[in-house]
Amino acid sequence: MEQVAPTKTNLFKIKRMLKTAKEGFSLLDRKRNVLIHELLSVVGQVKELETGFNSAFERAQSAIQDANILAGSSTVTTLCDNYVADAQYTIVSKSVMGVSIPMIKQDKKTRAEIKFNPHGSNLPIDSAAAEFRSLLDVAIRKSTLETAIIRLAQEIKTTQKRANALNNILIPRYTEQIKFIVEFLEEKEREEFFKVKLIKKKKM
Repeated sequence: MEQVAPTKTNLFKIKRMLKTAKEGFSLLDRKRNVLIHELLSVVGQVKELETGFNSAFERAQSAIQDANILAGSSTVTTLCDNYVADAQYTIVSKSVMGVSIPMIKQDKKTRAEIKFNPHGSNLPIDSAAAEFRSLLDVAIRKSTLETAIIRLAQEIKTTQKRANALNNILIPRYTEQIKFIVEFLEEKEREEFFKVKLIKKKKM
């Protein structure tokens, strides 16, 4: 145990420190629980998107193969080279217990303006373009959520480390110091009491 002068001043001081440490641990523990709840929620969303992403990828792959067959691979390549996209994405964020979670949103107004160069465009190619736009949307949402998972996991680890330091080091230390000082002061008080009693007996 760290040595501390067994005085009443230190006793009051350490009691305040112990109270602060316990309150800090309670707050950190609550924060950790909220972050874990959010993390589990995001992980669940990613799992759902995994299926959607795989399906979107397969549809996009199938659509581009159909376009190559029906329109010709050279035509598809030319149109892809001349692809014009006005899609815009906005990066916003929400705060979860002080953790900034990124969110990417596509501007709905620009979404309708996404188009191929009209020269030679036809239904199979337009269909392939639509499937790849859907794939892009899912990929962006998935990537954003995966970034959120990393940030939440890092913050949970940091929060847990701080909570452990309070619960396993500081709180036990302050508790032991308080016990030491209280026992010392009680013993000192008993000694003083007996001294006074002894002096009174001698005077009688």
